[in-house]
Amino acid sequence: MIGCSSDPPASEAPAVRFNETLQIGSDDPEAPDHQLYSQVAAATVDSTGSIYAVDARDGGVRVYDEDGTFQRTIGERGQGPGAFQSASAMHVDAQGRILVADPGQGRISAFSRSGDLLDTYSLPGVRRITDMVPLSDGRYALVGAGNGHLLHVVDSTFSTAHARLVPRKSVHATDHKLERVIKPYFAGSVAALDDGELVFVPGFYSGSLRVFTQTDTSWTQTDAYESPNGRDVPVTITEIDNAERVDLPIRMQNGQFAAQMHSVSWGLHTPTDRGLVHVFAQESDGGLELTVERFTLDGTHRGTTVVDTASTLNVTPLAMDADGNLYLSDTREVPRLRRLAWTTTE
Repeated sequence: MIGCSSDPPASEAPAVRFNETLQIGSDDPEAPDHQLYSQVAAATVDSTGSIYAVDARDGGVRVYDEDGTFQRTIGERGQGPGAFQSASAMHVDAQGRILVADPGQGRISAFSRSGDLLDTYSLPGVRRITDMVPLSDGRYALVGAGNGHLLHVVDSTFSTAHARLVPRKSVHATDHKLERVIKPYFAGSVAALDDGELVFVPGFYSGSLRVFTQTDTSWTQTDAYESPNGRDVPVTITEIDNAERVDLPIRMQNGQFAAQMHSVSWGLHTPTDRGLVHVFAQESDGGLELTVERFTLDGTHRGTTVVDTASTLNVTPLAMDADGNLYLSDTREVPRLRRLAWTTTE
């Protein structure tokens, strides 16, 4: 898979392409379990290139080396210590601990690389974490619905919330009342910059990224990065029989509805020497275009690359490593994990 970019101006920003370098997944029922996926629910990569992935159904973190060779499984599906009901986000910290967010049990489990359970942390009133990013002082920024907000700064043990930012009511996607039902599933993403600022983008992407700065007493929004992408109305919700496309079915007592995504954010990243990278999907005539856009760290938009096009939300970006490699869950035909390598051309 090769994506092309349009960069204004070309003299300042080289073109970016993404080439597939790895697939993990099989449709052979006799294949080993670590090759069979229903859907990759979460994935991350550590500093050695090792890949960690969780299937949506069977639980347990599957560990692969950089070449995709299976190494081991960490944890399992369940409710006891070291087990998950579901995994919505993962991160490998500077100490090499694998942190797995399990919103179903309201906790984060920390494992060693060899698979030993090290700690279990209770989440401070945050449901369905969609992103977690370490800060330079050992704290974490968590994205997820909780206490009426979407962005939370917590201590190193995830037990105390030091700040809650981005009120849920400040993120507007549609006038339909069922927006509140689906918003926790598209809470957004966050990136921590070297100067201590946080950049947040809601899952319902309208083209604006919010920048927060910490003072002695609080965090405040100090800036916004503006993009030519996004939609003023990022999502439409209708009765399912009237939907042009069903990206997310919603079942309620008074009937069935469908959410059609026009622009949805999937992640913010800061790969080495590549500025701020935003991965999102945006509606086009051909379907939903999986897209990467780039900003300088001070917010200048540097270009957009279309990576892939899907008919619905069946290609989901999950992680980007320090080299800019993009890891995707792809449920078209054979559910699998894909890696696309970042390359530039002058």
